[in-house]
Amino acid sequence: MDTYQLLEHAKFSDAPTGNATALHKSKYGRVIVFALRDGQALSEHAAPAPVNVVVIQGRAIFTGREGVDVAVAAPALLTMSPGENHSVRADGEDLVFAVVMGNATPADEDTDPGLSDKPTAKLRNVSNEPTTDPIGE
Repeated sequence: MDTYQLLEHAKFSDAPTGNATALHKSKYGRVIVFALRDGQALSEHAAPAPVNVVVIQGRAIFTGREGVDVAVAAPALLTMSPGENHSVRADGEDLVFAVVMGNATPADEDTDPGLSDKPTAKLRNVSNEPTTDPIGE
């Protein structure tokens, strides 16, 4: 089992979209920590798989289905369906959140029979280096 202190991996940046650090990647999904300064934002996008967002620090405005704004403050959990458009903006203070995203289709399921219906048994550490495209890794 790998363990991470999420705030230790929150690396802030002056880029308009903040910074993202990939923590885990496996055939079952990935975990990414985002750090946005007050006012920084991620524009509207959608993920091909289910997404769980854990707000660890700060406040944010998430815009989700049908353009509805949802104000959240840490600690909070948001869940999104595959293909659901959403955006996020840090609101009034710095924001740190983790994204836990499953794969759209489990990769190599045949090599691990029985694991597809269970929580991920193994996650491997990828890079702790910041990345500008964590979703495309």
